Amino acid sequence: MYSRKIKLGKSLDALEIVDISIEDADWALLIDFLAEVDRLEESHILSDFSIHFSIHLGENTVSFTDSTIPTDDRIAAYLHGCRPFILKKERTYFYKICKVITKNVQLPQIECVVDRQKKLFSGESFFSTIQLYYGNIRLNDDNMVKKWLNSYEYHRDQNKRNDLDQAIEPYKINDIKPLFVSMVIDKMNAVRDIAQLVRVFSGQEKNIITLQSQSRK
Repeated sequence: MYSRKIKLGKSLDALEIVDISIEDADWALLIDFLAEVDRLEESHILSDFSIHFSIHLGENTVSFTDSTIPTDDRIAAYLHGCRPFILKKERTYFYKICKVITKNVQLPQIECVVDRQKKLFSGESFFSTIQLYYGNIRLNDDNMVKKWLNSYEYHRDQNKRNDLDQAIEPYKINDIKPLFVSMVIDKMNAVRDIAQLVRVFSGQEKNIITLQSQSRK
């Protein structure tokens, strides 16, 4: 059993010391997760990887203009680096890591931190900020991102590709790709924030968790 004291609170003036305990097998998984994040950050794949585009809303329509997006090669490298956290079958899948944390560290403050990052990862935070629809089709939807990854990026399933192309008509995939890439960036922001939490548990970072909400949008 891994045990440690950490400090947590809403501000530096309101900290309390609490004990945490994590089962050995679960702690080994969290360390593996952190190693994957460290490896990705050290590779510089995440460095200066950003995207910009303008959203124009009409009546039951939305358009994307003025897009600035990394090259296809850079996007492919970025998405490859994200695989250990995005794909459900991976050992370090994001939601699996979140479940391990909340199972072992049953503190409301920690659960609040994890829940906020889960909403960022799932696209719920984005959707609560702006709802993008074309007719009845929700565009900033996590299921859309998964379909794109599985039909155009991680896999080349032609049937899934055809299904996605029909779902996003009249858009072409390159029209909407900046939106999907931006949502993957949000996923990785959530992954990296959870990694910071694990660093606090391990003592690699100061034993302070600021619980004030931080906006990514």
